[in-house]
Amino acid sequence: MAEVLLEAMPPIQLLLSFTVVQGETLSSLDWSETHWCQPAITWHHVDAAGIDKLWQFEQSWRESRGASEPILFADYFDAFIHPHLTAANGTLAGWDNLSGDWTVRRGEIVDSAYETAEACETVYHHNPKCLQWAWSPGLCRGGRLVRLGWALDNRPALGSADGRIAHAAENDGAVSGWLLDRIEAFRAAQGSCGGSQLR
Repeated sequence: MAEVLLEAMPPIQLLLSFTVVQGETLSSLDWSETHWCQPAITWHHVDAAGIDKLWQFEQSWRESRGASEPILFADYFDAFIHPHLTAANGTLAGWDNLSGDWTVRRGEIVDSAYETAEACETVYHHNPKCLQWAWSPGLCRGGRLVRLGWALDNRPALGSADGRIAHAAENDGAVSGWLLDRIEAFRAAQGSCGGSQLR
C-alpha cells in the first residue's frame, strides 16, 4: 500500500510508523533503546491466549493510570518479558532466545565454546556487549539485544523476524541464557521514560 501511495501523482507524503507500529511479536522483538521509551500501538502474530493477556494488562493499565498515559515498550517488557527472565534465573532449557549477533560453530575455531552450554555462557560473559546467549550441540550464539524467543518444541512462525534471525535447529539439550545483571544495567540506563523522551 505504501508503495502505491508513493507512486501516485502527485506522491502522497507518508509518515514512518516504526517503532510504534511493530511487525514483531513480544517474543521476537529486540528490546532495545530504539523502542524502549516509545508508545506501543500494535502487536502482530498474537494468538488467542496472547490477545487475552494483552487485553488484561491494558485494562489494568487504564484503570490504574488512565487512558491519557501511553503504554510504552518498556512497560510491556516489565509486564511480559522481564518476569520470564527472572523466574528462570536467566536460563531456560529447550529454548531459543534468537541470539544471532555472534556465532561459534564446531570446527570453525580452536575454541570449546560450542561444546557445552556452560562453555558458551562463559565465552559470552566475557564479551561486555553481550546481553544473552544460546547453545545447542555444535553451536554457540550471542546477542547484543534482549529477545525472549520461544520453546523449541513449540516455536511458531516469528513474523517478519523469521527470515533474518538464526534459530537453534533442534531441541537436543539446547539452552538459552540472559545476563541479568547487564539487562538490569540496560534498564537503569534507559531512565524513567519521562514525557520529554517520547518522540
